[in-house]
Amino acid sequence: MSDITDPQYHRLLAKHRDLITLVDGTLGAAGDDYLTAAQRQGIESQIDAVAADLAAIEWEHYDRNHPLGDYLAQHGKEVTK
Repeated sequence: MSDITDPQYHRLLAKHRDLITLVDGTLGAAGDDYLTAAQRQGIESQIDAVAADLAAIEWEHYDRNHPLGDYLAQHGKEVTK
């Protein structure tokens, strides 16, 4: 898995930004949507997939650098992902 300092993470961030910009930037001044419903749905599913990849990288980075599980275990709690 990547780390938040890895170029792959930053490529995913840029892709996420670009996909959101594509969806949000297709609304005309009169509110006309320049994407079909199928196109919009496809892009939104890509956004969700990229967001899930980013979240996995961020969770791993956080867990590795700030072992939440260890802290919670010391206090009788259980962490769930």
